[in-house]
Amino acid sequence: LRRISDKTEAKVIVHPGGAIALDTDEDDPVIVLAKALTGASETRKVVFGTEAGYFQRADIPTVVCGPGHIDQAHQPDEFVEIEQIALCEQFFQRLSDRLSAGQLWR
Repeated sequence: LRRISDKTEAKVIVHPGGAIALDTDEDDPVIVLAKALTGASETRKVVFGTEAGYFQRADIPTVVCGPGHIDQAHQPDEFVEIEQIALCEQFFQRLSDRLSAGQLWR
């Protein structure tokens, strides 16, 4: 980074207690948006680490969603079914459509 500019720097900060928990309210616009894009009618909280809590702490609207199931993730034989990839593609298409129309939060 310093070769690009002497004003740049990177810091690694390790939180001594592990990841910061994400706790987004059910009526938060980012949850409403995620539910609209996925077709989900409910949310659930799970116990695994992401950087999401750090984004939320920085006042960045945050939700964690993705293809597959957490029970199959991070295992020696982890996998994501192709149907889940297709649903993920549909999610991104809906998101792209909203962004293109300027209607992200509606």
